Order: sequence, then C-alpha cells, then structure tokens
Amino acid sequence: MIFGTVLFLFVVLVFALEIGPGLDRNMYAKYVAQGQVVDEKTFNLVSQMGHCAGGLASAWGSYMFWGQKGALWSMLVLAILVGIKEWWWDNKYETAEVRGSNLLDWSMWMVGSAVANLAVWLRLKY
Repeated sequence: MIFGTVLFLFVVLVFALEIGPGLDRNMYAKYVAQGQVVDEKTFNLVSQMGHCAGGLASAWGSYMFWGQKGALWSMLVLAILVGIKEWWWDNKYETAEVRGSNLLDWSMWMVGSAVANLAVWLRLKY
C-alpha cells in the first residue's frame, strides 16, 4: 500500500513537473511580449486553487485505490514530495514572475489533502 501511494504521487508530480516549467517560461514570455499578462493577484488565486485541487486529487485517488490508510499515507508522502517540489524545484526552475510563496504553495497542497482525508473520515463514520 505504501509503495503504491508513493508511486501514484510520484507519477502525478512527475507529470506536473514535466509540463510545468515549459509552460511557465515559454508561455509567460510570449504573453508578456504581447501585453497579455494576468495580474499577480488573479494568477496567485488560480495557482493556489490548483495546488489545493492537486492535494485533494492525490488523497482522494489514493483512497479510491487503497482505502482510508492509503489516503492518510498519501498526505505524509505528499508533504515530503511537495516540500521538495516547492522549495527545491520551483526555486531552481521557475521564473521569479510565476514563483510565489513556497510556504503558501505547500500549505495549499496540504489543505487539499486534509480536506480529502476529512471527507473520507466523515464518509466512513456516518
């Protein structure tokens, strides 16, 4: 179960890392050149919604495959993997224009995962 959760989250993060940097650098530069830049507040809001949805999807997906323990393990594994992603990968590969607060990004991943685990607990309890 632990191996499956780690593998599932690894695949999700590799997919995010594979498409993320290319989209960030190339698309942002293109839109800046055209004068079509979204303001920072809106960009951050959409970004945080995506982080929360990612945490929710990883915990809920782990629950669907491996039950309640899978959802709990996914939260622990997600905390470690997303910590690496936010504090190392983003600092190394994201541009300053698209990189926000590492702590806020990590926290929103955890909020999504916590909400999914709460939903699982409520579903099993009631």
